[in-house]
Amino acid sequence: VFIVCSGDFLKPKVEPLRILLYGPAGSGKSSFITSVANIFKQRLTSEALADAVCAGTSFTMKIEVSGNSEILPFVFNDVMGLEGGESKGVHPGDIINILKGHIKENYEFHKFPLGDEDEFYNRSPSLSDKVHCLVCVLPADQISFIKDDVTKKMREIRERASEMGIPQVVMVTKVDCACPVVKSDLRKMYHSMTIKEKVNKLGVTMNYIFPVKSYHEEKDVVPEIDVLILDALLKTVNLANDFVNKDQKSLH
Repeated sequence: VFIVCSGDFLKPKVEPLRILLYGPAGSGKSSFITSVANIFKQRLTSEALADAVCAGTSFTMKIEVSGNSEILPFVFNDVMGLEGGESKGVHPGDIINILKGHIKENYEFHKFPLGDEDEFYNRSPSLSDKVHCLVCVLPADQISFIKDDVTKKMREIRERASEMGIPQVVMVTKVDCACPVVKSDLRKMYHSMTIKEKVNKLGVTMNYIFPVKSYHEEKDVVPEIDVLILDALLKTVNLANDFVNKDQKSLH
């Protein structure tokens, strides 16, 4: 058993650090966010997150620390998933708008990207409105089956984020569904050839790929699940903080 506190995270110069999660529909974005909330509450909760997939809106999740009303210095932005076809799922242009801080909270997504005349368009985003780290969420058991047009959309988003200098990581979810050995013992994650093969297919530097398992059927907190999620989260928050510090220095 271990205790998680806000002191584990460096106090950023800009609050909140904004972390955007995107990926194919059903990749486990909302489940990952819920799992992070469970860890900091130190118990499984029955709280229902706003479901960006069903609601079709942008959604920001703040995390509270157990035992007090303190809010952690980062937030998650969750959006509906990417789907095949031009008119399905979130439009890549809107993901890019979010990266730049142009989309306001509770904007309802359409098959075309938000225009600069819309009431939900933020014309003068501050540094805190912009995304400080981009997280691609991919399900381990479906990596080989992601449609080409979805992959194309992901590539477009990734390339634009790179142009903006935004750090990027990949969360590989549902690792227990992809490997029976890992399902029986999560501690064998990094010894699993199945998981290694899945991760290698992504073509991303290993340092920025984090295999995780979200809470699903568990009745209580599981340290092995928490360790994987916290390791990924801490590194993601640090990357976001580094980006903010670099951005601020460039303004002086």
